[in-house]
Amino acid sequence: MSLLSKLRCITVDVTGTLIAYKGELGDYYCMAAKSVGLPCPDYKRMHEGFKLAYTEMAKKYPCFGHAAKLPTIVWWKTCVRNSFIKAGYDYDEETFEKIFRRIYASFGSSAPYSVFPDSQPFLRWARGEGLLVGLVSNAEYRYQDVILPALGLEQLTLDFIRFHAVYLIAPKITVKAIACMHVCVHPLYYQNLLMLLRIVHAELKIYNGNIILENQGSEWDFGVFSGLEGVEKPDPRIYKIALERAGKIAPEVTLHIGDSMRKDYLPAKSVGMQALLLDRFKTPDAVEWKKSGATVLPDLAAVQEFLTSGSKLTC
Repeated sequence: MSLLSKLRCITVDVTGTLIAYKGELGDYYCMAAKSVGLPCPDYKRMHEGFKLAYTEMAKKYPCFGHAAKLPTIVWWKTCVRNSFIKAGYDYDEETFEKIFRRIYASFGSSAPYSVFPDSQPFLRWARGEGLLVGLVSNAEYRYQDVILPALGLEQLTLDFIRFHAVYLIAPKITVKAIACMHVCVHPLYYQNLLMLLRIVHAELKIYNGNIILENQGSEWDFGVFSGLEGVEKPDPRIYKIALERAGKIAPEVTLHIGDSMRKDYLPAKSVGMQALLLDRFKTPDAVEWKKSGATVLPDLAAVQEFLTSGSKLTC
């Protein structure tokens, strides 16, 4: 029996697993500086300055300022200003404002990111198999609302569904539900309705039932983003939120896929989920991951083959 047949939900990390950064940080800071007639900052100094500034901000105001109710743009503005200062560039307020607007707009678009070629096919395959698909990421709200859609990784909405009828055939149960696309759904119930349809879809696997639910171009059902939840990886609570978001699904029928032992594998396992790691960039750490007992695969195409092959996850 394949592992796929035992699963009802898959959660996936985003950066490093589904998407990657294009180019270097300095590229975007250089373009921003040039836009106001200034020379490019030194790439190495800028990179080190950003690392220091980001670490300080994440420690002082975790989850992009969620608990402090700090607007995301203010969090990033402070981080970017400190990045420049630590790199040795202290611009006047007017100049910095122009530079920052350019940087903030760039990283709120699809420009700095690329999608791995196997990401969209894998997500659509998983959903086509009746699995709920969720994203779990240490990212702010723009990932969900702007960046991922701009990259062609869309969340389920009524725009992407043609829901004709559901027939659930199980012992002593026959349910027929018809949904009309023209019925107005109150926004408060909108996402709950969508998740209900998807959960029913996943439940049908247990009874070998049939569902007529056509996916018209979406890749994921729900997202758990640290900037929106106020909890970030490696805190296991973010995975508990994901299980809750999937309809209080059992952890043992949920698989998490990520690229970090500390942030993905260990906390997901700690709440009872199954887990595996991707090693897209042949990191030296992967040797230790395997020694510790983790299943490590090179990409999502290999994950798909693994799930359908009858192979078992290592513990």
